[in-house]
Amino acid sequence: SIQMQGEINHKLSYVFMIISDYSTAKNKAEAALSAWKRLSDNRGLALTYTALGRIEWHTNSKQNAFENFRLAENLFPENIAFYDKANLDNGLAAIYEDYQ
Repeated sequence: SIQMQGEINHKLSYVFMIISDYSTAKNKAEAALSAWKRLSDNRGLALTYTALGRIEWHTNSKQNAFENFRLAENLFPENIAFYDKANLDNGLAAIYEDYQ
């Protein structure tokens, strides 16, 4: 299903990021975004934009990282899970720290 494609690709984006294969991580995140857009799933989009922000941060694309984190922030619902909010805030904090 489309939802399963989104979930699997989102999780794989983190797997590849952890092993520093950022190109594949980005491809998996973009595939997840495609699935979430087809489903109009804002939570899935937000989670995946957070992943993209982290990937961009690791590859020193700080402006792209910031833009992805902001997209995620705007898409998360009010009842965002604590872990998801902490993950996003941590990413934004890393960007702000880099610009200090």
